[in-house]
Amino acid sequence: MSAEKTLSKGRRVSPFLALAAVVAIAALILGAALPLQRPPPTPFQVAVNGSADWSVREAEMKSHHEMINLFQKQNPNIISKYGAIMQIFSDNILASYGAPAQPQPVPPRNPSECYDAYDISVGVNQGIGVISTVDMPLNVYLVRYDQFASWILQRESISSVWSGVLTPGEPLTLRVEPGHYVLIAYPSPCGVRSITGYLGYVAPTGVSSLDPVNTTGLLGFFNISSIEAYLSTPTAGETWSWADLQLNAVLEVVRSGRSRPDYFWVQNVIQFDTKAKRLRFVLNIWDVSSEYGISVVQGTGEYYRGLGEAAYLYTTDAYESRYWRGYTLPLSGALFLKVNRSKDGFDLLFSYLLIQNGTYVAEESIYHRVHFEYGDVVDAHFASSPRRFLTWRLLWVYTFDYPLEVELVFGGAAAGDPTTFRSMDAELALFYESQGSWRPYSKVYSTGMWTAEAALNLDADISPGGLVRVFPSPQPSFKKLTDLFSPLVPGVTAPAAIVRVENPVNGTAGAFFSTSERPFSFPEVLPCGEGCRFRLTEVVVDRGFSVERVKSSVITVPPYTGLRITKLTPVYVKEYLVKLNPPYLEVNGSAAGELWVSRGSVISVRIPEKVDLPNSTRLVFVSPGTRVLQVTSPTSVSAEFRRYYKVTISSAYPVQIKVTESGTPRTVQAEKFEEWLPENATVDVAEASAFNGVFLRSKPESHRVSQPLSIDVQWSVDYLSTLAVVAALSAAAYAAVNYVLRRKRKA
Repeated sequence: MSAEKTLSKGRRVSPFLALAAVVAIAALILGAALPLQRPPPTPFQVAVNGSADWSVREAEMKSHHEMINLFQKQNPNIISKYGAIMQIFSDNILASYGAPAQPQPVPPRNPSECYDAYDISVGVNQGIGVISTVDMPLNVYLVRYDQFASWILQRESISSVWSGVLTPGEPLTLRVEPGHYVLIAYPSPCGVRSITGYLGYVAPTGVSSLDPVNTTGLLGFFNISSIEAYLSTPTAGETWSWADLQLNAVLEVVRSGRSRPDYFWVQNVIQFDTKAKRLRFVLNIWDVSSEYGISVVQGTGEYYRGLGEAAYLYTTDAYESRYWRGYTLPLSGALFLKVNRSKDGFDLLFSYLLIQNGTYVAEESIYHRVHFEYGDVVDAHFASSPRRFLTWRLLWVYTFDYPLEVELVFGGAAAGDPTTFRSMDAELALFYESQGSWRPYSKVYSTGMWTAEAALNLDADISPGGLVRVFPSPQPSFKKLTDLFSPLVPGVTAPAAIVRVENPVNGTAGAFFSTSERPFSFPEVLPCGEGCRFRLTEVVVDRGFSVERVKSSVITVPPYTGLRITKLTPVYVKEYLVKLNPPYLEVNGSAAGELWVSRGSVISVRIPEKVDLPNSTRLVFVSPGTRVLQVTSPTSVSAEFRRYYKVTISSAYPVQIKVTESGTPRTVQAEKFEEWLPENATVDVAEASAFNGVFLRSKPESHRVSQPLSIDVQWSVDYLSTLAVVAALSAAAYAAVNYVLRRKRKA
């Protein structure tokens, strides 16, 4: 990716110094031969400020710088302080700037008093912004350029276009007609620069602060209901519909044994393509004044090195597979910057949280992390202050000093581009981390001070909920919004439950937002086809600061502050149904007809020799033993067996029993017979007879074994046999009696 495409964010860039202004004022001072020395040891102060655009060539800047140095050498008692009030040009025509009524005249110059004077050229669509660098109120006057010489040389009172008091730590902004002016601070402390300019009226709009705060964490909250941008002259790689929301801050690195910290300008940015309804995340880290340069930043992004400036760059669409992503309004969430210390320096984390993207999404990501490789870091934090300033070096000259500021602002897409917003409805809030909680900055303003990308037609005020509301306006203005910023942001300053529920079964997720406690129920079983199911084992509750595994299907989430997502992830185990045939096999030591087994589990199936059932049935297995198998799908385990039934034969007298198993007969003579016989065996009980005073006889029986048998042999009287025997006996008795009687007669 080219540097031009990645170099999407920038700090506000000062135009170059105007050579004509230096020469003109120097000629007036020297040519008049007036005593310009202030009472020793305090030198007289002259501040000459000019402006130019990016078309100034390098050779011209070198020549300009050399002439200023020469002037300083020739006049050692005259301090030439040069800088430029911001000027960013655009094609958006704003209303004319109105000058305040009855400005006070500039009093005659007293040679014993010091002053600061700044040359300012104000173009169309521009304004003036300044801030005091000293601990005292300053009387300031804006005069036309052609009046300044008479005030200097003739020491007479002159009229002013505007006059007022510049309070320490309070930015001052002016709206005036385009023209050439000089801003005078009189009287002012001697030997120091008392005023610095940092702002053009074509600037980004949102919320910014100069509160004296050092913090390791920043949070920029946004809730966007409408956004459409129109950039008339986009740079290469951009389109007319691009815009930005930037969270920007000064990173201060305090090092052991160093009198001055290292400074970086850090930007975490959402870049919008408002026509295509898509966004991406962009970050820049600018080297402001570090000893080792931008190479101290270690990461997977790119490095940009220009003439006198360097930056580390990263864009999600260039380094991540997801590229641009779509968005749907309303869009709400937060940008984060976080510093984490390490033993060889510190890490800087860029992250975002999306609460709503049309619908609730509860999505967060640390999308990039860089390491600052320092071996002597004492502290690293984001710093803001209205009384501390940084000077940004550009080539061989310096811009004006910038106060340490933090900002969350809308502006153009990249490379200092301004843009016009056809629609805008957004609420913003800016917080810093303190002792584990988020606190809002107190004194906030409507415009960013460092950022070059501008919003040509946006203004801001405080909404009923205490947030900064951004909206279109034909005359955008820089202003202090409040001294006590108290935004009501559910999840940050008020408790809210932001919940994301992951569904491991189908890979989807649901998001929920609530300002009260909310229960979430999870089904204990989810079907996944024939012989397949997911069984709930636990729910992982990730609150960001702690992770808990709960053995329950109902989780109650209370509301929290801190804008953190509670992630609920039910843990399901995929199980397959294992069917056992017959159901009397043992799995892992227990008998079960069927059971659910976790996917991939190894089970041991024991096949016994026999199993006696309670209904006089026995299963005899053909191949007893143990089988080991891994369950990777619904499974049926079968074992071959034969059914045996208990056969009982009872008889009062011995009978002959013929048993035939598998075609093989055997005969048993018994009164009591009890055996387990296989299914389809035959049992034949032969006909039998017995004599017990009478003749008895049993009937023959034949049975095929298909169930348990209990045979009771029935005996009955054989009357024919009994009568025949009685008749024979009677005949024999009669014959015997008859024989005896005959013998007696003969005798």
